[in-house]
Amino acid sequence: MFEQKAISIGGMPYDKSAIIYFDQKITPKACILYFHGGGLLYGHKDDLPEGHLRLLTQAGYRIISFDYPLAPAAKLPLILDDVRSSIHHFLDHPEAYGADSLPYFLWGRSAGAYLCLIAAAYGHFKKAPAGILSYYGYGFLCDHWFQTPSRYYQSLPPVDASCLSHLSSGLETSGDLTTHYSIYV
Repeated sequence: MFEQKAISIGGMPYDKSAIIYFDQKITPKACILYFHGGGLLYGHKDDLPEGHLRLLTQAGYRIISFDYPLAPAAKLPLILDDVRSSIHHFLDHPEAYGADSLPYFLWGRSAGAYLCLIAAAYGHFKKAPAGILSYYGYGFLCDHWFQTPSRYYQSLPPVDASCLSHLSSGLETSGDLTTHYSIYV
């Protein structure tokens, strides 16, 4: 049975934390650093299904789930800097994660996979990830489809700016689909 432990990560102008999932009875063989999906606009670091957590922790993986600041208050460079900072924090403070000398993988779902791919490509880490688990993330970031706006979405009526009025003006690291979906579409 897996356990979880929350840790606070200081030095940010917003509340920054991570959740570590592990099985105390099993010797860890690697860590998986997880970043949630949600179009960069919503999501939670604690969104992993229990079945995933149980299976992976029983197989000897420590899962470390990070949050990151959400758009639109956070622009993409800040979000990417935060993801890279999370990875650097893991590498600089492995004892805080119970991860001394363990290899690590990056794992993201959707937008989180995109962030993992970009971080791995441009992060300049003192120890490279052993691999990347991309759950329905982008395949290639240099293809035409990635750099060209979708004609389909451009054909839809614009979303009224008043949809943004219910969002906090400050940086948030967690957001529900019910309150953030209108800015997603």
